[in-house]
Amino acid sequence: MEEKDFENLRQMLNDASNIEIQTKAQTFFDVSGYPHYENVMSNILAFFFNPNEEHGFKDLWIKSLIECYNKTAGKTISLGSVETVEREIVTDEGKRIDIVIALDNAAIAIENKIFAPVNNDLGSYHKKIKKDHEEKEIMEILLTKDKSKHEKGEGYCFYNITYQNFLGCVKENLGEYIADANAKWLIFAKEVMKNIENLGENKMNEKWETFLCKNREIIQQFFDQYFSALQQNENYMQEIANRLREDITKNELVLPAVDKITYNMNYTENNYKYAYFSIFIDIRKDKETITFEPFIMKNNPYELIIALWVREGNKECNWKAEKEVLKKDFPKLKTTKEYNKWGNTLILGTLNINRLSKEELSEKLYKIVKNLSELYQEK
Repeated sequence: MEEKDFENLRQMLNDASNIEIQTKAQTFFDVSGYPHYENVMSNILAFFFNPNEEHGFKDLWIKSLIECYNKTAGKTISLGSVETVEREIVTDEGKRIDIVIALDNAAIAIENKIFAPVNNDLGSYHKKIKKDHEEKEIMEILLTKDKSKHEKGEGYCFYNITYQNFLGCVKENLGEYIADANAKWLIFAKEVMKNIENLGENKMNEKWETFLCKNREIIQQFFDQYFSALQQNENYMQEIANRLREDITKNELVLPAVDKITYNMNYTENNYKYAYFSIFIDIRKDKETITFEPFIMKNNPYELIIALWVREGNKECNWKAEKEVLKKDFPKLKTTKEYNKWGNTLILGTLNINRLSKEELSEKLYKIVKNLSELYQEK
């Protein structure tokens, strides 16, 4: 890259640092793996719509739903006593209505849609509700994450109410119910609301979108250079591994299996966060397997991290002997569990591979292996 390209890149990164990216706080639903399942949400809604359940919200949720319906449909249906709240009511055609609420003065049919398209036989829903509740006012609701059109047919209209409007109404009315609400279910209700809010946050931050459009060429140039550096690392580390193997064989170092000096590339699109390039050598000590591993993480393609770690995850090591042997060349030794899921890790230090020739780097790594080999032979 030329100097002007670096200047453009510096300016781009400076601009990017001033953009605040909104992140979503995880909810219980995210952790459970059910953030957008309509059946799960319908079960939860049916529970809250029933004023006789243990949640203690009384008629908060059904009252809020009727308020939204009246506003949307231009009607003035009053809140009657809740008689039943049922799930999956089967029509004569074998179709299922998500939620049916019977009041003493009205009947409510709810079709719940979060991501799925509306392709239901709403006509059969209407016939079933009319048949079962002949003398009552019929309220038909299409409850959706995003704004949709009212679904009309012969003699019926499923008025669209969004979760945003419905839950907004619940929040507005919550104050007069909160004193009697069960503390456990109050927390859960807040999680329900936050989960729905998260599902609606699917639009990219406008400032970020503008930034990407404005800087698309320099961003593309940056990634071209970055992935080029990763490709160079792959070739570089492969050659270093070969040099180490040759030096260890030539100098007859005592290691358990020289032919298992391995070059490893852990780099896929699905595992990009943890991409790295490494060389690892198993050096056995008693019943433990100590592994020497110089590696490069994807977040800095030119920083070689040099480490020792215990391959058996249930084994610990105080690294006392290793520190004594290596501290002269690596005075800032530290232990950590940051880099692997096996045992604890001893980080010797880092080297900038862009400032070392292959001969220099091979020599430094060989010296570490030699010192460790001699240490373990003494034991």
